Amino acid sequence: MSVNVTVQPELLRWARHRASLSPDRLAISMKVPPEMVLEWEQSGAITLTWLKKLAQKTHTPFGYFFLHEPPDDSLPIADFRAKARNAM
Repeated sequence: MSVNVTVQPELLRWARHRASLSPDRLAISMKVPPEMVLEWEQSGAITLTWLKKLAQKTHTPFGYFFLHEPPDDSLPIADFRAKARNAM
């Protein structure tokens, strides 16, 4: 049984932008159609299961989705980490 919740659509868009993901890339990552991601961002209606998965994929603390507005979480220094390249 899935539990539906409604969150602020702005928070869903903020989490995706914060992770530097387009709707298409997030949809691919979550294995859903891009239209579903856009629907979530317009209506704010999503199941808890998908919201938990979205939190994982966007590296967003789950509780942030229940705030009234996105928090100001600017980093004090630039994040220059990069993916490790395959060693030859």
